[in-house]
Amino acid sequence: MVSRIDRGALVAKHSPHYHAVNPTAPLSVGNGEFCFTTDVTGLQTFPTDYSVDSDAGSTPGTLLGTLSQWAWHSTSAPPYDVNESYRFYETAQGSVPYVDLGNNSSIHDQHGESPAEEWLRNNPHRLDLGRVGLWTGSQPDIEKLGNIDQTLDLGAGILSSRFVLDGRQMDVRTAAHPDCDAIGVLIETADGGEVGVRLRFPYGSEDWGNAADWDAPDRHRTTITTVDQGWCLKRTIDDTSYSIRITAPAAELVRLAEHDIVVQSSGRLQVTIEFSGGNCGNGMIQPGPLRASQVHTATTAHWQKFWATGGAIDFSESDDSRAHELERRVILSQYLTAIQCAGSTPPAETGLTMNSWRGKFHVEMHWWHAAHFPLWGRPELLERSLPWYEMCWHGPRRPRVHRGMWVRAGPNRWDPTVAKRPAISVRSWSGSSRIPSILPSWCIDHDETDRPSNAGRRSSSRPPPSWRRSQLPVKWALNSARRLPSEGLGHNGGTAWLV
Repeated sequence: MVSRIDRGALVAKHSPHYHAVNPTAPLSVGNGEFCFTTDVTGLQTFPTDYSVDSDAGSTPGTLLGTLSQWAWHSTSAPPYDVNESYRFYETAQGSVPYVDLGNNSSIHDQHGESPAEEWLRNNPHRLDLGRVGLWTGSQPDIEKLGNIDQTLDLGAGILSSRFVLDGRQMDVRTAAHPDCDAIGVLIETADGGEVGVRLRFPYGSEDWGNAADWDAPDRHRTTITTVDQGWCLKRTIDDTSYSIRITAPAAELVRLAEHDIVVQSSGRLQVTIEFSGGNCGNGMIQPGPLRASQVHTATTAHWQKFWATGGAIDFSESDDSRAHELERRVILSQYLTAIQCAGSTPPAETGLTMNSWRGKFHVEMHWWHAAHFPLWGRPELLERSLPWYEMCWHGPRRPRVHRGMWVRAGPNRWDPTVAKRPAISVRSWSGSSRIPSILPSWCIDHDETDRPSNAGRRSSSRPPPSWRRSQLPVKWALNSARRLPSEGLGHNGGTAWLV
């Protein structure tokens, strides 16, 4: 007789549990549109101890990011026109201008690019919304950190961090709201002493793997106003602006510098930090204060429902030595992709943990990181990002930016698999009563307009311009062995679904 899977026990046994600093695998909380990655304090207290390489000669980035799908930044408008980066290619519709790189063939090295090409490649870049660390009256010293006991409760989505810092016992509980870009933090200390959070805000970075530039304080502004039970911060970085509402009853705010503030209390602190692309109150989950306890309640309800629905696999009765590790990866990958790859755009290569490729997403990651959602009975998580494709394939040819990507020009326009991927992903809906609300015929027929002139309708030949690798000039790509099979699979799969 097959027993019913105890889903709660299945998930709980794979909840990550740390007793030491793990600089290559920090824990994260998020909702797919927003992600907050922490160190063992449950916050971002020691970012330099979780460093990640950036461009050669550039300041290293960190794995402790506060990233979202909507926060992008571009440096001030350059003193040249984007037309300077156009290349003309012959297509079935005549000579067509595309934005293309010169002869550069390196991911990091931009030697030989024109200023226009360099600016276009570096902008826009995903923006780190801010660093939120622990405050104990001064900046904590990691050498004075011990007795670490940190657990990410996957079943509830709550990160609990217990530790001793400079002789003081600390308890920190961190959660990300499932429906808005907010974290709720509860901090307690047994000695009743000063405790708080320190918020620091950077300028945007053009580096390949670093979303924060801490060396340009004069290039951005942070203004603070008092609101009910807290404060509203307005951030302005060139043409980018966003707001942070801080709700912390009975706490005080201390400004250490223009972009460096502390919210503190004695013995215990409850603080909610909510980020928004608009003004305080606009686009936020509710007009009034959002308490940390409300964030935790909503988070627990969300993750309990998440694990109670959809597919589940229990390998506990398998005698294969690999079964436990496979089961662990199944559980953790479902959690990680739900918090990092289930937003309004296709997921980035490194999700919302760090800023590889300057945060720009690669559409092949949609297949690897999100196409599985319907297979696990959660098609709505994939459906959130499908409208991005419709936007890409309509409108003027002149390049423009939408959610971090130059569209209608640049690499994705030449990739014959870009619009095929939603069609391929639709196979995941097979047997499901829920089908995607958008999968129009542009998934199947988009490439009839820009086929190169020597490729016939539905031809098996794909001469230049056709994208092969996103860091290579398009003129080099001829009948890419990787692209042609994918194009055929996408076309046939999407056509079968439409029929």
